[in-house]
Amino acid sequence: MSGSPNDVIPNKNPLATLEDEQKDLEVNQLIIQVRLMWNQRVFSKARIKEIEKEMEDVFEKKVQEKKMKLEVTEKELQVILKITFGIFSNEI
Repeated sequence: MSGSPNDVIPNKNPLATLEDEQKDLEVNQLIIQVRLMWNQRVFSKARIKEIEKEMEDVFEKKVQEKKMKLEVTEKELQVILKITFGIFSNEI
């Protein structure tokens, strides 16, 4: 005998053999479920990292857009002030 779970014990009760096989099946199903849960957890962590990166990218893009808009508005305001108050300089 090699000691593996599939070894047949001579004169073993057939009902006991079926029970052992059922237990082995249940253990294997639990192992599969644990592996699946682990894979889902790893996938979830990777997806969370991906979403965080996407959010950071969107935030950075929005900040850059706001800065550009602010610069344009500031330049437009300078032009309006110069025209309105007749201030002429070479700063534009």
